[in-house]
Amino acid sequence: MKLASLSRVSHLASMRARWQRALDTRPDLRVHDLISGNVADEEMIEAIKPALHAELNRRIEVIDAELIELGMSID
Repeated sequence: MKLASLSRVSHLASMRARWQRALDTRPDLRVHDLISGNVADEEMIEAIKPALHAELNRRIEVIDAELIELGMSID
């Protein structure tokens, strides 16, 4: 990895940790933050949960690919 890439790697690692934390801490709880309480009933949360999980995983995969391109290994 080049020293010039250190800032980018740090940013990506921070974002990856954020998305991973969202997956690990029941992202369905965060749906209530994103959707008004008037709409976010249990049925709405169950309908959204698979898409939310998929999007979080997609974002992590994109970050992993860039980190690997920058010479980092993913544990």
